[in-house]
Amino acid sequence: MPPWLQEQIGKLQQSQQNLQSIMAQKQQVELDTSEADKALEELKKAGDNDQVFKHAGSILIKWTNWGIRRKKGIIQNTNYSFN
Repeated sequence: MPPWLQEQIGKLQQSQQNLQSIMAQKQQVELDTSEADKALEELKKAGDNDQVFKHAGSILIKWTNWGIRRKKGIIQNTNYSFN
């Protein structure tokens, strides 16, 4: 096989790997957006004085409606870069 063809095949394989990586990242962003939407829906049910917590590994952290809205905004900005 000629060297130029081997080089082109190598470039194609690297492009395929990059695409797979980007698709996995996009899927994670979509999952994060979905989770943020669900959390916001649940927060609508909570009263203003209710305490809300989120999982962070094996611990719970006090969270706010504003914090989730901010996270969703960051996720959406990331998501736009994939489109």
